[in-house]
Amino acid sequence: MLHENAAYNVDVVTEQPDRMTIEELAGRMQMTVRNIRAHQSRGLLPPPEIRGRTGYYGAEHVTRLELISEMQADGFNLQAIKRLIDVSDGSGEELLGFKRALMAPFEEEIPEFIEQADLNERWGALDGKLLAKAQRLGLIRPLGAGRYEVPSPTLYRAGEELLATQELRDDGQGRHTTTRREWRPWPAAPSA
Repeated sequence: MLHENAAYNVDVVTEQPDRMTIEELAGRMQMTVRNIRAHQSRGLLPPPEIRGRTGYYGAEHVTRLELISEMQADGFNLQAIKRLIDVSDGSGEELLGFKRALMAPFEEEIPEFIEQADLNERWGALDGKLLAKAQRLGLIRPLGAGRYEVPSPTLYRAGEELLATQELRDDGQGRHTTTRREWRPWPAAPSA
C-alpha cells in the first residue's frame, strides 16, 4: 500500500504518438523485432531512448527504417547503406528526401519527342555508332521517319549538360573521345 503523501521521483511515460516500443515499431514498419535489432547492431539504426528498462523509438527511427527498406528495394546492400549513412550527418530524413528527390524525376516523367534535325542541332552530327550507343543507354528511342522519343527528358538534359562540358572527338578509328572544356550551362528547353 502506498502512502498518499509520499513523494516519488518516477518518470511517467505518457502515450506519445511518436514514441513506441520495439514491438510497436516492428508492427508499424511491418518488420520483425529481430531485423530491427540486427539493423541496430550493424550501426544502421541509432539506439532508442531508454526510460526505465524500456527503449522508445521515435519518428527518426521510422524515417531511417524507411530509408533502409527503400534502398534495399533499389538494390543497395546493407554495407553500402551504412557507408552512405556514415558519410552523411546521419539524418535519415535528409537522406530519404535526397533519395526520393533523386529517383522521382525518373519515375513519373512524360516522354518528349524530337526530330533528327533537332537532335543534330543539339548534339552535332551523330554517326551510326554514337546514335546506337544513345539508344542502348536509353537516352532516345527511334520511332521512324527521323523522329525519336526521349523517355527521360531529365536524363537527356543531363547528357546535354555533360556534353556541354566535353568536346567530343572522333579518334579516327570509329571511337569517340572527350576533352574537358569550361562548363557552360545549356539553355533551358522551351516549355510546351
